[in-house]
Amino acid sequence: MGITIIIHPKEIPLPHEFILNRDLLAQLYPSFAEGATPFFTLNWSKYAEFLTFRGGLDQVTRGLWLTDIAHHNLAIDVLFLIAGHMYRTNWGIGHGLKDILEAHKGPFTSQGHKGLYEILTTSWHAQLYPNGFLCASSIVDEMIQNFNKGKNNTDRFSMEAGILQRLVVPLNPPRRRSVSRLRSIRVSLNSEGESQVPKPKRELLAEWVSKNDDVVRSLPIYIGGASLVAVLLNRAVSGIAPVADASSSQSRADLLTLGLAVTNILNGLVWLSIRPKTIYMVDPNGVECRRINHALPEPVISELLWAWESLSDVTCCRSLVVVYDGICMLQIGFADVLQSNGDEPVVVDADKLIQGSLYKGAFRSGSQSYLANLSLYPGKTELPFLPSNTQAVILQPLGNKGIAIVGGDTIRGFTTSDQAWITLIGEKLDATLAKAVDKAPLTVQEKS
Repeated sequence: MGITIIIHPKEIPLPHEFILNRDLLAQLYPSFAEGATPFFTLNWSKYAEFLTFRGGLDQVTRGLWLTDIAHHNLAIDVLFLIAGHMYRTNWGIGHGLKDILEAHKGPFTSQGHKGLYEILTTSWHAQLYPNGFLCASSIVDEMIQNFNKGKNNTDRFSMEAGILQRLVVPLNPPRRRSVSRLRSIRVSLNSEGESQVPKPKRELLAEWVSKNDDVVRSLPIYIGGASLVAVLLNRAVSGIAPVADASSSQSRADLLTLGLAVTNILNGLVWLSIRPKTIYMVDPNGVECRRINHALPEPVISELLWAWESLSDVTCCRSLVVVYDGICMLQIGFADVLQSNGDEPVVVDADKLIQGSLYKGAFRSGSQSYLANLSLYPGKTELPFLPSNTQAVILQPLGNKGIAIVGGDTIRGFTTSDQAWITLIGEKLDATLAKAVDKAPLTVQEKS
């Protein structure tokens, strides 16, 4: 029995919603939550996650920095502006590329590029060099983009195993079940004797890239260097004068290919100098705690413990806090320690948490909020009960009365399947806790 979790298209914000709802934009760039105040107060360091020229990728969104995106869009606009003046319609309106080349008069070159258009359109060498460089660059760029793609093939299986545990295991399991145990349960459900375990799709290209990272990053240098040698050899054996003459169409074509070769070499140097930051799983700085509201019925307690064991078994979850109807129902896993007593975990202050911006923001959006790199978010101070080195946090609203706070030990450790699964668990806990609260009012007393 296979369970597939997908995100409904309605859950994906439309482009205009990022303009109308600042909270959505703040999920990508947290400093937008403070508006324009840092700008007018000259506290521009608040905008560090998007106002930068450092290059590379944003550690939160894994995309280009916003400043780089703006530069790229500007460059494309300039190219389109130039290209728009190099198009002639069927009625003779506009300029043709041949006319522009032949009418050219530069400060350092002779007037006109006679014959260059014919060279570019008819010469095999002139077409081979630029098209070959573009093709090679596109292939290598695609290989780099798929660098880590082969490592995420089994994520969906982990989620299916976790959901399966909920279906076949009692609400209060006697012991923790490992992923290997879940695999055996998953396979035994097939009455026909055929294994239903999804087989990860092998992507040979992605695997090869992951194993040969240095070679792939150096590939543009090799291609550019070989191209330079090829141009020089072609110049030497073709009988053309070795001296570069600006009035020669062949010389200008060779200069163009030399420029493309140098561009490939520089691109390779950039790839070697800029590498993605390695992400490690950390050990939480804190103590383990197990606080459960004693007024809850046993079936509800069992379901809360099931949620914790399911998340901790197959995700990077190391802390779980459930607050419902203004009361802390569950605090389990690792917690920060009190300064006065290094052995006592910090107690969740539900009233203070509800007044915080993270709690209010999650309820305003009505959907899950994923803080992929908690250290970059100023609101992390509102979660003092989590270990100080918690890497990622998911804020999952439980209806309109509560919230589940899931802390992880890895930056961006919660996959898309993890997030969808936590949403389903949140809906189940909301229904269960709502029934318990309606039947009997709860207190803030706890038991360990």
